[in-house]
Amino acid sequence: MKDLQPISLLAASPLWIVGKNAVPPKTASELIAWVKSEPKPITFGTIGAGSAGHMCGVFFAQKTGAHFQYVPYRGGAPAMQDLIGGQIDLSCLEASQTLSNVQAGRFKAFAVMGEQRWPKSPDTPTMIESGMPGLSISFWHGLWTTKGTPKPSSIASTNRS
Repeated sequence: MKDLQPISLLAASPLWIVGKNAVPPKTASELIAWVKSEPKPITFGTIGAGSAGHMCGVFFAQKTGAHFQYVPYRGGAPAMQDLIGGQIDLSCLEASQTLSNVQAGRFKAFAVMGEQRWPKSPDTPTMIESGMPGLSISFWHGLWTTKGTPKPSSIASTNRS
């Protein structure tokens, strides 16, 4: 925070909890009850240790009391392949990256992890709506630079001298 300064927000897309078609829950509320009661570890795919999807899973487990066995992947595509193939139970992935697979019925979307529903999937509730107050994660990409880098107006005035 001391060494960098923001330049611009590039993109924002919600994360959502998705699961293979064979998991028993059909709704977010059922998912919450299932992860709380499941005695054996539930496999949860992440797109790398420390990634937003991994932190989403850790936060979800912390709030629900779920016991996850985290399975790291090298990106969203391999995690989606294993969700479709039934190799993992759940994941927290970027909604825009996975929407076509949800719409095609290849795996389920249970809940959006943001404060509001996602307009591209208006029937998918948020975790907050599903009975988990405070269970929200903001996911965005931004452009940053070294602290003290001149702003464009400063550069323009410097070039005129």
